[in-house]
Amino acid sequence: MKNLIRSIVVVLLISVLMGIAPVTKTEVQAATIAGFSDVKDPKAFWFKPVYWASEKGITTGYKDGKFKPGNECTRAQMVTFLWRMKGSPAPKSKSTSFKDVKKTAYYYKPVLWAVEKGITTGYSKTSFKPNNVCTRAQTVTFLWRMAGKPKPKTTKSKFSDVKKSAYYYKAVLWASEKGIVAGYKDGTFKPNEKCLRRQIVTFLWKYSNKPEPKNLPDTRREITVTSSYDKTRTFDEFGQIRCAVPKVSIRGVDTSKVNSDIYSFAKKAVDSFDKAATNTWDIDYTGYEYYYTQEYVSIRVWYISADVNSGEGHKVKTCIIDPYTGKELSRSDALKLLGTSSAKFNKTMEGKIKYVNEQEEKSFGYSFTSSMKSYNIAQAKNALPYVDYNGNLCYVVRIQLPAGSGNFLILGRLDGSDYDVWQTGGGVG
Repeated sequence: MKNLIRSIVVVLLISVLMGIAPVTKTEVQAATIAGFSDVKDPKAFWFKPVYWASEKGITTGYKDGKFKPGNECTRAQMVTFLWRMKGSPAPKSKSTSFKDVKKTAYYYKPVLWAVEKGITTGYSKTSFKPNNVCTRAQTVTFLWRMAGKPKPKTTKSKFSDVKKSAYYYKAVLWASEKGIVAGYKDGTFKPNEKCLRRQIVTFLWKYSNKPEPKNLPDTRREITVTSSYDKTRTFDEFGQIRCAVPKVSIRGVDTSKVNSDIYSFAKKAVDSFDKAATNTWDIDYTGYEYYYTQEYVSIRVWYISADVNSGEGHKVKTCIIDPYTGKELSRSDALKLLGTSSAKFNKTMEGKIKYVNEQEEKSFGYSFTSSMKSYNIAQAKNALPYVDYNGNLCYVVRIQLPAGSGNFLILGRLDGSDYDVWQTGGGVG
């Protein structure tokens, strides 16, 4: 079983062994197409729709290489998208009664064609209002009319804000049945809400039965983890003191915030040691381990403060980083990304802590009070996940033991029974 207070020699040995981070690796794949600079996240619901629409010639994006998915979509853009989706057919008529649709406008033929097909009637005989933002109601109505005004199977709307008297009533029912629209969690459709470009192409993609794009851009991230700070001091019989702080680099992604947070946490150890450089009894050591895939980067950073008289103390910080944003994920989002849920993880951790309590009682003859046991079980909901350098889902959690200074860190694999006990120097970061 584990010794709670290790000798300074053991501390140094562990420091050397654990200070060796896994070999830096780089994952990169040649791009199929360059793609839009602002549509790179395959987890975004509009990722495939945008590239499908681009392949079909429905949209070409902007001259600066962006698609601008968050921009509002105008009525002119909407009918142009529909017209291109149908192969850019030549309209039969040569003129329009809409005074706000000029012959030189890019949407001139699309508007003529849309009127001929009964897709739109405009606001009046002389006004189309091409620059007005297309609403959700207008979008599904355009699609419904283009489909030939099919009769929906149901006669009752599931949306509280879609009334039977509305011009878009049947269109919304049909679009909902076809899976083109899903509405909002509060049971509304929000017909008057303005449509964004990413929503429009997604509606068109779903209308077309979600075809797979033939070509997608390279979305794999080139990820590297290196040591950004490495300071060594040698003194007397205590050997080498080292500060190893990880730096995460992801091609095309800003990781400065998460790197700054990790750096600030990790280098405190050596900084504090330097301020008391004449005290050779103190040992401060910082180390880390990491693991990554194309879906996440897992970092565990720790530092050890040890004294031959009072033992050792540890602080640990874990973080799961989204490689598409470069930001640290919340605990719940991190667990979801790692293939589990907070509820499931917490339940497993409750069993882990009960097991730890039992093993410590057997091995050291401790007697946990009921309140202490309850506190330890409650800490399961604060347990932090990380992935070790072998790809195993692990945990770190703070508990109390009856002996010693009180607070200890428990580290182990989620699917294993072995664990390490570290006396804390303040807790979990």
